[in-house]
Amino acid sequence: FSLPHNAIRRELLDCYIILYAMDVRRLELSSKDIATFFQWWTVFVKFFDVFLDAEDDVIYPWVGSAVKLTGLLEPKKRAKIKDHLRMILGLLTNAEQKLIQMVDGGGEPIFLIKRALDKISLLTQEYFVAQERVIPRLLNSVYTLKDKRAMDRRFINYLLKSDQAGFNVVLVSRWLQPDVRQPKPLLEWRYDNLGPLNWTRYGVWYKQLEAKHTRIMAFFRAKRDAYIEEEKYKKALFKSDPAEYERKYGPISPVNEPATVGELVQPEDVAAVAEEEAAARSATASAADEIANGAEPAVVTDVVGEIPVAEGAEAPAVAESGVQAPVAEGEGAASGAAAAAG
Repeated sequence: FSLPHNAIRRELLDCYIILYAMDVRRLELSSKDIATFFQWWTVFVKFFDVFLDAEDDVIYPWVGSAVKLTGLLEPKKRAKIKDHLRMILGLLTNAEQKLIQMVDGGGEPIFLIKRALDKISLLTQEYFVAQERVIPRLLNSVYTLKDKRAMDRRFINYLLKSDQAGFNVVLVSRWLQPDVRQPKPLLEWRYDNLGPLNWTRYGVWYKQLEAKHTRIMAFFRAKRDAYIEEEKYKKALFKSDPAEYERKYGPISPVNEPATVGELVQPEDVAAVAEEEAAARSATASAADEIANGAEPAVVTDVVGEIPVAEGAEAPAVAESGVQAPVAEGEGAASGAAAAAG
């Protein structure tokens, strides 16, 4: 379970990095920024959706043939948890145009996106931890290492038959190489799980994913850094030569006076955010258990009310999350080792 779980955790972490980079620039965000974020999001949601399908089609049948799962992981309860995950993912996916309109109208879509991401992350983590604490312990006495490796290959073969197949194979494994100086774990995984043809394709898939997905995080980081440097320059110019500042940026007023990086988020805002996130963690601590037992916890009901629903649509009980991502998988030979992880 560590392979796909850590892959999804890596993606969620990247998503937070993107959102925080955007939030620093929230006063100058444009519709293009939101559209670029959703280019990243589309690939992630498709990958997450394929993983949830793989659990039902490949992983749980293999587990269930050897052991009986109870509690949160019994079939009906885990299905409810996954349905709620898909609902929140789908609500945010379907809200793209509304969020673009919001930023054009002077609104703050980043706050709403982050609220939805918090709920996805907290619910995902609770579900994953329940699996990781129970299933490996039960299977250790039933299956051999050879059995587990065969299961890993069946899982990868499932990904290879999915939409955006090449992207999914790279997404599930790229966390194995956090640094170019540590290629061995990823190379060993490729040797164990990919045949000769897909071994050579992996490098092509990696570069294509980087261009369409992983590089987006670096793009937003670069824009954040440029914005911070510009604010530093404006602050220094404002202090040293107010006349030149006014010539370049307009009449001095509280509206256009430059803010330091620390002023972009006021101390009281930091305290409020910390208090809110602590409350969210507490409220979500048993969210999976509540969902599994038929309740509608705030982790779900809150986000349904916050995310704008596309015109002509209603917030569904379970939203469709099968978004088509642009796929251009290479057929030719590729470099042996993968490029640096994003």
